[in-house]
Amino acid sequence: MYIASRKIKLNLICSLTRRSSRDLPVGRPLSLALAFKLDIRRMKIFRYKREHENAVISAIEKDPNWDIFTNDRAIGNYRKRLLESITYVCYCNGTFGGYLRALLDDGFATYISELFVVPELRNRTIGRTLIAKVKMDFRHLTVYALSDEDAYYEKLGYRKVGSVFEIHE
Repeated sequence: MYIASRKIKLNLICSLTRRSSRDLPVGRPLSLALAFKLDIRRMKIFRYKREHENAVISAIEKDPNWDIFTNDRAIGNYRKRLLESITYVCYCNGTFGGYLRALLDDGFATYISELFVVPELRNRTIGRTLIAKVKMDFRHLTVYALSDEDAYYEKLGYRKVGSVFEIHE
């Protein structure tokens, strides 16, 4: 589970709001988070385990664009890949909110392969928080996003590098 210490919460808020820690009021990161409508205390990020499988699969099955992973030929293999990859799940107030799956390239880079947020919970910083979690856990590596949703990553301020987006601080 992603347990946010005071310093990590401050770094996360800076990452999510694209502000420097010098711009934040000292000693009030959670107040600032609430001001930005980021309820970090109710958002929990866990490393994916088999117990999360039903939540992930049932959420993406509802979206026809994700059929590549949930069709009869692919689903068994995809279940294995969720376990073998760097996969995080996010729960908001106990409800599944989304997940991110990334691939590690032998210490050279980390590639975000999938990022899914439940449609009803979009625009609540779940995707941004999952990305920040990967960036924090793999800060020694460059993080890229493999995307067919370029507008989303551009909106977050990431720059396109060839056919991928580089995730920076």
